[in-house]
Amino acid sequence: VFSRPPPPHLPSGCLLPPPAPGPEERREQSLPPPLPRPSQK
Repeated sequence: VFSRPPPPHLPSGCLLPPPAPGPEERREQSLPPPLPRPSQK
């Protein structure tokens, strides 16, 4: 059993695509929106 590769539902490295939503969407949600900082002006 251990000799066989892990089932498709399990994360097998970066071979399989990431589950929806993609990691990019998660990063955008975790990070705050790009708002202009008035302190720079």
